Amino acid sequence: MNLLKAGNIVLMAPEGTREPKLSEGKDGITYVALKASAAILPCGIEGTREFLHNLKRLRRTRVSVTFGPAFKFRANGERTVTHDDRSHLTHEAMYQLARLLPEQRRGYYEDLTKATTEKIEFLA
Repeated sequence: MNLLKAGNIVLMAPEGTREPKLSEGKDGITYVALKASAAILPCGIEGTREFLHNLKRLRRTRVSVTFGPAFKFRANGERTVTHDDRSHLTHEAMYQLARLLPEQRRGYYEDLTKATTEKIEFLA
């Protein structure tokens, strides 16, 4: 939290694990972003699953990184956010991440028609 408040960049994995497809996001990323008033820059990374396999064979691995639009959560000036609201914010953020991944990797967030943006504000 102190790093974010000091203007540093912090990389967080919102699922808390590595899987071939997105699993349900954890609320920790939302909690930290709200407490630090930090912006979120969603980043989809593709191709890392082959990295170790290729490294053992001294082959290069093609990795692509796709960035989505930066955003902040809208807490409407509230100091505390309920668990349900925090979960809603987490899902909105995860759908922004899912948009950056190929359809077969979206997993829990595969249905983009469920995506909402009512509690996030995109930054210019």
